[in-house]
Amino acid sequence: MVKFARRLDDEGWTDRSVPMSEETWRTVVDPVKKQTFTFIETAEETGGARLVTLIEVLPGGGPPEHSHSFAETFELVDGDARVLRDDVWLLLEHGKPITVEGGRFHTFTNASARPATIKVTVHDPGRFEQTMRVLAGLARDGVLAEGKRPPAALLAALVGMGGDYYEPVMPRPLWKLMNAALAPFGRKALRDALARYDRPVLAT
Repeated sequence: MVKFARRLDDEGWTDRSVPMSEETWRTVVDPVKKQTFTFIETAEETGGARLVTLIEVLPGGGPPEHSHSFAETFELVDGDARVLRDDVWLLLEHGKPITVEGGRFHTFTNASARPATIKVTVHDPGRFEQTMRVLAGLARDGVLAEGKRPPAALLAALVGMGGDYYEPVMPRPLWKLMNAALAPFGRKALRDALARYDRPVLAT
């Protein structure tokens, strides 16, 4: 089925008569983090209350340790996976979801030899989906690679999208200061990134 939609960017809602296939737009591949997102429920579909995605994680895949303002709940669907919460690795087991509250350091990984699938519910998700789409697009285009950090202005843009996103690569006050200084450049980088990698938002 093909739908037409509007798009949400940092300037608000804009009309965008772009057809999108129900079979393709929900899936996003990030080759650097070795993970594939399949969005089951988007923020638009839940009125901003939550986002639900299945994440297939290849062996060794997963994001770097980080924190953000929103909470996430992780549930094992298939395979073997672990969740890091405040420096403690927790085995993800069927029927035993793990919730990470906003502001807590965390990540997840697949330490096995075969793919694993995790169901992630993002509470009050904000621009989570857009952030994941931009990061995956940058990875596919080679702007992001393993061990390579994005350009500073683009990093500021991603931080602005990510709900007070923080990676412990430097002290938090210095991180905030750096991104505040880069904010004017980040806004343009954000517009450019959204124009290239974002999808149309479901029309209501």
